[in-house]
Order: sequence, then C-alpha cells, then structure tokens
Amino acid sequence: GAMEFENPKRIAEAHNNLGVALKQAGQLDQAISSYQKALVLKPDYVDACNNLGGALTETGRAQAALPYLRKALALSNNHIRCRYNYGKAISRVVPLWQFGMMNDGNRNDAYLQAIERAVRPDMHVLEIGTGGGLLAMMAARAGARAVTTCEMVPEIAETARAIIARNGYADRISVITKKSTEIKLGTHLRERGGLLVTEIFSNECVGEGALSAVADARRRLIE
Repeated sequence: GAMEFENPKRIAEAHNNLGVALKQAGQLDQAISSYQKALVLKPDYVDACNNLGGALTETGRAQAALPYLRKALALSNNHIRCRYNYGKAISRVVPLWQFGMMNDGNRNDAYLQAIERAVRPDMHVLEIGTGGGLLAMMAARAGARAVTTCEMVPEIAETARAIIARNGYADRISVITKKSTEIKLGTHLRERGGLLVTEIFSNECVGEGALSAVADARRRLIE
C-alpha cells in the first residue's frame, strides 16, 4: 500500500534493479517480467529498454528484442552498451551466411543471366525474400515495369528499401514486410506477377520452406 505513494520513477528503478539481480541469478524469464514492469511505469527508461532487449535476445527472442534496443539506442544517443546489445540481436536475426551469399559472384552472375533472359519490358516481377534487394534491382534493370518483393524480417526489409532507393529504383520496386504466404492479392498486391524470382533455398534446398512458399505463390500470386 505504501508503495503506491512513492515516485513511479523510483519504483521503475527498483523493478529494473531487481531484473538485473534476477538475470545474474539465471532467472531470465523473471528478469524480463521485472524489466517490463519498469517500462510500464517509465516508458523512456534507457537501462530497462536495453536490459529487456538483452534478456530477450538471450532467451532466443531477438526479433522481439529489436524494438526495445532501437529505442534504447535512440534515447541514449547510440551508447556503446546499447550498440553492443543491438548488434548481438541483429546478428541473431540476420545470420552471417547472408553476407557471404550476397557477395558470391558466381551466384549473382547466374541469377543476372537468368533474369535478363526471362524479364520482358511489360512485366510485373514478384520476388520472395529480398535480402539486400539485389535480385529485385536486377529485374528492374532488366526492364521490368514493376517489381514487388517481400521480406519477413523488418530490419532486412528496411535496409533493402534504403539500398533500392539509393540505387534509384524506389519508383519501380516496392518492398512488403511480410512472408509471401501472408501477402493477399488486392490488399498488398494490386495484380498478379508475370514472373517469380526467388533465392530462399537453404543448403539442403527445402530448409526455409522454399517449396511450399513457391507453390503458394504460383497458385495465388502469379499469372
């Protein structure tokens, strides 16, 4: 009862400090709950945002951690502890193999040749899994009228939009932050695509749900 008359910011600090102690004791779920209570009372509490993001990342919830870590970065003016936790979460969401794949010259040349052969000037191209936007830009450069691409990881989609804009293709390429199976014709997509481009195949070909995603797109989203 007496706590109700205390300063909410002081109570928020107590919840955050309790969270730190619980985390050190290995009780991560309870620590997460304490950080969340702190943020209810003090939404712009940098330490609680950063601590909650770090704990969520450690429990395998890096995607859920990112909004808190982005907020901590902004509020702390890019403090090194916040940058460290943000980098850790991003590395879980965007695996390192992505970078090697995007810099694979043989792969890129093969896709470029195939796209240049397949794209016609009047064509609307649909791409699944844009990554850095490379294949979508290849299709636009090959003369496609429009390219719609999707990317389910918000941070990757945001980066792809920036890369596409910087390369001057923002007027022809639109990035939808959704799984292809969640895209609805008439809602997210005005018209069916005339060509499907994708490179979501894992080492064992089917590990990323590639076959079911392609089958779904061919059935619902492609002419």
